[in-house]
Amino acid sequence: MRANEFIIEYRRDVTIQKLGQALYQKMINDRTVQRIYGDDPLQNINPNEIIEFGIDRFQEADPTPNKQFVAWLVRLYAKDPTFKFEDVLSQVHPYLEKFYKLNMRKKIPSPRNDVNRYSSFADFMGVMDEYEDPDKAELKDKGRAFTLYDDENWRVIVPEDVHASCYYGQGTRWCTAATKGNNMFKYYYGIAPLLIAIPKKPKYPGEKYQLHFGISIDDQPVRSDDDAMDYARQSSDYAGYDWDEVADSDDLDIDFEYGQIMDERDNPVAGPTIITRMGDSWENMLNSYINKFPKNRWQLEKNLEALDTGFI
Repeated sequence: MRANEFIIEYRRDVTIQKLGQALYQKMINDRTVQRIYGDDPLQNINPNEIIEFGIDRFQEADPTPNKQFVAWLVRLYAKDPTFKFEDVLSQVHPYLEKFYKLNMRKKIPSPRNDVNRYSSFADFMGVMDEYEDPDKAELKDKGRAFTLYDDENWRVIVPEDVHASCYYGQGTRWCTAATKGNNMFKYYYGIAPLLIAIPKKPKYPGEKYQLHFGISIDDQPVRSDDDAMDYARQSSDYAGYDWDEVADSDDLDIDFEYGQIMDERDNPVAGPTIITRMGDSWENMLNSYINKFPKNRWQLEKNLEALDTGFI
């Protein structure tokens, strides 16, 4: 591909006209948008304002001078349920920047050098992972972290700042390991500790997992039944309840936001899968977690119930 083939026209108004409604529908149903936008519920904001905000973010993620990838990105985001808005700067920007640099240097053969051939951003990232970033800098700042658990098979690290999250998350697609754009470490760490589980006998190069046992409601941390009940009493969704008859949050249908377990490619990992993979190290690691973070025990129990492990 010659350099002049990159020069195509991008018109913001045309992109909004053609894709704005689909973008809006995806954004108001994407929990991660609210974390970035602010406190006002998205449904209370003028749709045009939400669309403009989304387009701004995709333009920011596009490394090309003429913003040639914006329409393609919006189209992928609108139709792909796994494409999260919080990843636009943390994942999309670095991958597109890598693609653009390699393409300008004619390092990607046809037809891989045409973004329109990719039907999802995950597909695009999978192909880009096969190429080395020519300008990648090695991270040297390990930040603040400590080892929560260590045995002959696994080491589990708890990063305590962004630098550590990036250092120990090198080689992953985690938004908490993003060195450019929208790193989400502080958001998740504010709810519960983040764990990075690294196998000492990996099944494949780069294997590692990020575990988060947080519980939140509307992106606010919840660490006890009292916290959950306080939320319910103040919410109009629970008006009319006879609170004398409600023993704890289990008596209410509260929409908790649970934690997550992700592999290095930022794919969700099912509870039984990680339990089997870690073997005896799983229970031992959880015991270490409870001993180190007793205030987070309730959150952990809720997550384990959701995973249906029967551990506690």
